[in-house]
Amino acid sequence: MAYQLNVDPKVQAAIAEVSRQYITVMGPHAVRAIKKILDDPKHRDFGRAIGIVMDRVAPQSSTLAVKVEGKIELSARETAQVLERMEQLAAKFSVRLPAPKVIEGELA
Repeated sequence: MAYQLNVDPKVQAAIAEVSRQYITVMGPHAVRAIKKILDDPKHRDFGRAIGIVMDRVAPQSSTLAVKVEGKIELSARETAQVLERMEQLAAKFSVRLPAPKVIEGELA
């Protein structure tokens, strides 16, 4: 019976709601506990407490830039196949393709 109750979505939602309320109420208690640790530089978790507070006050962020270089060369045959497939799909799904742009007298 406990298993049936545990897998019931309504019971799971109720448990989650009560858990969120309980955690919200515990917030001030947790802040006071961290403050006690920070007030005692000799406490064994002093450094960890500093890290916890700093992660919330000034979260670390990093940016990664990736530059990908390469050259894609398509033959006229491959280009024609791609365009033909695009037309087939457009017809199949009733989509109107825009007119191709003309660059220097040639279709682009």
